[in-house]
Amino acid sequence: MLRILIVTLFFVFNASLRQATTAAGTVLNAASLGAEPAASTQIAPGSIAAFRGTALALRTETATVTDGSPPFTVAGTSVKVNGVQARVFYVSPEEVRFVVPDDLAVGKAEVAVINAEGVESKAEVMIVPAAPGVFTIDGDGRGEGIILDQDTLLRGPFDPTNGEKRLSIFVTGARHAKNVSVTIKGNKISVERVAPGNLAGIDEIHVLLPPILSGFGAATLSVEADGVQSNPVSVLIGGTPPASHEKIVINQVFGGGGNSGAPFRNDFIEIFNAGNTAVNLSGWSVQYASATATTWSLTPLTAVVLSPGQYYLVQQAGGNNGATLPTPDATGAIAMAAGSGKVALVKNTTALTGACPNDPNIVDVVGYGSTATCFRGSGPAPGASNTNAAARKTNGCTDTQNNASDFSLATPNPKNINAPLNPCTIAESVLPSFADAFAKRRNYYLAPTLRPRRFP
Repeated sequence: MLRILIVTLFFVFNASLRQATTAAGTVLNAASLGAEPAASTQIAPGSIAAFRGTALALRTETATVTDGSPPFTVAGTSVKVNGVQARVFYVSPEEVRFVVPDDLAVGKAEVAVINAEGVESKAEVMIVPAAPGVFTIDGDGRGEGIILDQDTLLRGPFDPTNGEKRLSIFVTGARHAKNVSVTIKGNKISVERVAPGNLAGIDEIHVLLPPILSGFGAATLSVEADGVQSNPVSVLIGGTPPASHEKIVINQVFGGGGNSGAPFRNDFIEIFNAGNTAVNLSGWSVQYASATATTWSLTPLTAVVLSPGQYYLVQQAGGNNGATLPTPDATGAIAMAAGSGKVALVKNTTALTGACPNDPNIVDVVGYGSTATCFRGSGPAPGASNTNAAARKTNGCTDTQNNASDFSLATPNPKNINAPLNPCTIAESVLPSFADAFAKRRNYYLAPTLRPRRFP
């Protein structure tokens, strides 16, 4: 009887040992650490992730990094994602930070952490092509982001007054994204480049700060990559707010929507804020009349506050040919002529009258085609067609009050309020090169993000 009891206890003891060698854990984006708006964590191939649990390592240790890539094992602890070995930056009994293997397939994945004694912890996580997280100074996914001036290599405040202030935003999970945008205090900023950093899993997003942000102070910054939002972080914008200058213009007119050969199935009118002051379009309208007509049809605009450099799309009538327009910001049913006509932007919703009305509420007028009887300047804009739009030059920034010289024919390119901003005071230039000193400095700033300690 005693022999049977001993054997039974032996099997029970071994079964409990086997059960104890596998524990559950949690996987997070190592930059955002759960501060991103998504309800459940997503991580991207080539990004840095954090695994949290118990008994993950026998001691706390930070990897020695050679040529930007950490080793596969630190303090005897290793990580596998769907059976693929991952490089490890940092281990402790409660947390491991690792690089997600770059060639993982999209979908659910199992992450396994094995410590030096063979104790294994597992967790499931969703792999997606892009899942941005912005690194922060305190390393907790909140507060001030790790953002450097590309020239001085210093933290903020950043003064964009001269239009030449370029920043590097340090993130993870963005390198494989097809579309990356940056938003600062509600303003979308065009991204110049997304580049892998000198450390495995680190990405740098390079942006040029528009002068319209001068004097904003503490502002919220976030990154969007292929529709996935990062954690919001703060950035300090210095400088003096620019003098107020309101200028809303008609940027594109396309009346060939739905016709034979048309690239889009609807006519459209595109509005653009070419000034440096946000303008509320509530109560405004766009109005259309045929080339020689004296009666005008109108479409009310929606209550949108249009930021400097922001576009606004008004969809009109259409046909069966061509692609669907991007989501319009306002919708009307005006059938516009493809080759010639008159379009006015008005500060109210009272229909204009006359072939070329002189109303103080008219903000802008564009006549297109040689027969148009109302225009600004020496003559109308060129006549459009089923395949061409009358488009303001430099994406909306050219305005000499002369339709004939301010517009040219171009392939229709409809843009709504979600399109990247195009502040008119910004000039394109070549990105500066990075010196070795920059690489060393940025690695200094990033080091605390690879282990759960506060910025020194």
